[in-house]
Amino acid sequence: MPAMNAGQNEPCLDDYWKIVTKRKKFIISLFIISVVITAVVSILMPKIYRAKFIVKVGAGYTGAAWITTDGIIEIIGETDNGKLEKIFTEETPSIKVVKAVKLKGFTDKLKITIESGDIGNMEAAVVKFIDHINDLPLIKQSADEEKKAMAQRLKDLPGLIREYNAFAQMYDERLKKRELSVINFVPAELWQKAIGLDNERSSLEKAMQNIAGVTLVDKPHISKKPVSPNIKKNIILAGIISIFAGVFLSFLLEYKDIKIKQ
Repeated sequence: MPAMNAGQNEPCLDDYWKIVTKRKKFIISLFIISVVITAVVSILMPKIYRAKFIVKVGAGYTGAAWITTDGIIEIIGETDNGKLEKIFTEETPSIKVVKAVKLKGFTDKLKITIESGDIGNMEAAVVKFIDHINDLPLIKQSADEEKKAMAQRLKDLPGLIREYNAFAQMYDERLKKRELSVINFVPAELWQKAIGLDNERSSLEKAMQNIAGVTLVDKPHISKKPVSPNIKKNIILAGIISIFAGVFLSFLLEYKDIKIKQ
């Protein structure tokens, strides 16, 4: 309890300030010791680097999703040490954390975060993670089924294209010869349909090359500086906490001194 000024029943701010100035050496010493210890410990702590990247979750050629973002997140689950070892094996042993969250505004994209103690293996970790997801039995089976459906469609398309072209040519010739007086469509519609099917074939051929459970959307962003420990932040927090602790302890010591004197 602060010593009171003469003639006062309650301590004032000046009494509190006198206690602080009286024990300023103690407060400053506690501040310096806390900051130095925090700085040393922070410097010695293992450095953690972070990679962030976006993956697209597979969808069928009709646009219907066969693997969902929720499905991928559920498959990944909680990445404990045992699961991390299975995913990354001995090639990337310093992986600490893997997180997957939905990308805001998208239904078919996920934001993946990987944290590692070695910045040199981050790119390898990204590749390893994507390969692991695509090799999971459920996802691999779904991808194989999708490829099978696309392959069947590719097999059927050439015949359909030939049929549309043949019908369009036949109707075009009969119209020129005036053998047809009224029809409900024009040959141009058939030609257009054949062109659309040919474009679909080209798209499917490209899609067949890249179909997978998840695919990397863009190059991963890898932090060049460690995200942990944050030495500057730790020092500032240690300094603030030590000052408050020093002031509190100063009042506590002053209270004990008064009690002893009484």
